[in-house]
Amino acid sequence: MPIRIKNSKQDIQKKINISIADALKTVFRKKRSSIEREIKRKVSQWIYLQPEIRSLLQEGVPGSLNATLGFEPSQAGGAVDSIVRSIVDSTEVKVTQINKNLKGGIQINCQPSSFANLLNSTYSVINTEKGVSLNWLDWLLTQGDKIIVVGYEYKAGSVGRSGAGYMQSSSVGFRIDPQFSGTADDNFITRAFSGKEEEIKSIVQRIINA
Repeated sequence: MPIRIKNSKQDIQKKINISIADALKTVFRKKRSSIEREIKRKVSQWIYLQPEIRSLLQEGVPGSLNATLGFEPSQAGGAVDSIVRSIVDSTEVKVTQINKNLKGGIQINCQPSSFANLLNSTYSVINTEKGVSLNWLDWLLTQGDKIIVVGYEYKAGSVGRSGAGYMQSSSVGFRIDPQFSGTADDNFITRAFSGKEEEIKSIVQRIINA
């Protein structure tokens, strides 16, 4: 007996896509926590591997960020751990709507572009013995190569708060080493995420297919 299908191809495809979208949303919701946990683990790795972070942790090394910024022993380690933890905590995976063209489903947010979670923290500032507050993290993330301390420059040595240098009077002024300096759009955090799209995609696919 012949069967006549009255629905158009477009209607049939729409219904198929709706069914697929519903199935995908169910899977994404089920796997969301696992995806977020793995992405956060990777984010921590990516940040710790950045040259700026490594230089901040180089205690007693002349010319390092630890020395030029004047960290006391063990102070930078605590600051770095807090920075990484804050970035990881800001990372979230959301399940979004999937449209009729099967676009959408997973949205991953990492680190607010304002950096407010970092720059408003206590660890973003170093207080000198003279009571001067140094906004070192803002310098590193947003101030680029511009002079940020007028009348002084870093001098390598075995003295100073870091034990690897001190500030001396100078007409040159102090700025973050250009190899580490960052701007709001290009700093060690943005560089940590640069080019990681395929790795993130692979994580999502692996967990979804598990």
